[in-house]
Amino acid sequence: MLHKIVDDYFGKEPDTLVVYGAGFDLMNKGTFKGHRKFRHNDVLNIIKRRKNLSVFVINEAFTTKNCSYCHDRESVQRKLSVSKSPHRYVYCSVCRKGIHRDKNGAKNILLKFEKNNNNKLPIRPSSVGTDMNVMGGGSL
Repeated sequence: MLHKIVDDYFGKEPDTLVVYGAGFDLMNKGTFKGHRKFRHNDVLNIIKRRKNLSVFVINEAFTTKNCSYCHDRESVQRKLSVSKSPHRYVYCSVCRKGIHRDKNGAKNILLKFEKNNNNKLPIRPSSVGTDMNVMGGGSL
């Protein structure tokens, strides 16, 4: 089942970069607060076997707490304000910008990857996009 999902999601596009944010220990538990979860390592192992994919796992600590626009560490202490609406936007008290919470986290994961790799992508993408998750999340 996971192989089919990976095939459907990534297709046969050449040189696709996957930057995967993972909270390592929690992400591989069988259950979380009584809910059954899939093991992220299983998904990663399938993705890593694909020749057209370059996979990098990034520790996602603090990626949802930092503002992806101003990158000010103060925004961590002042806390990004999360709207109570179903749209899940966060608002930064430093730069006063708002962004969807998941998109903010995805952008910060990519920024963390670039910082750890001297701002160089291992491949030259024709377009850069971020996706919420392998299990059918929408494009950002």
